[in-house]
Amino acid sequence: MTGPVVVISGATPDSPPPGIEPAAALADVRYGPDAEALATAITDAEALFFWRADRAWVEDAFDRATSLRWIQSASDGVDGLLFPALV
Repeated sequence: MTGPVVVISGATPDSPPPGIEPAAALADVRYGPDAEALATAITDAEALFFWRADRAWVEDAFDRATSLRWIQSASDGVDGLLFPALV
């Protein structure tokens, strides 16, 4: 798949967020179901979908996200995701 790399944190291909399947036609969708997998997947990600994950996972991997341009949160607020380097 060509297109932007989108990482979904806190999910797996077997248990994706509802309705995410059509995104695979537009992007290279990858999953970060835990801190270690997220740290690997985020290295060339352009977008991160924060879904059922721990903020510490993103905070710990943030310095590896050299291509990240967008973070989308599944929640109606982002206060649970914010950390100093992101702000």
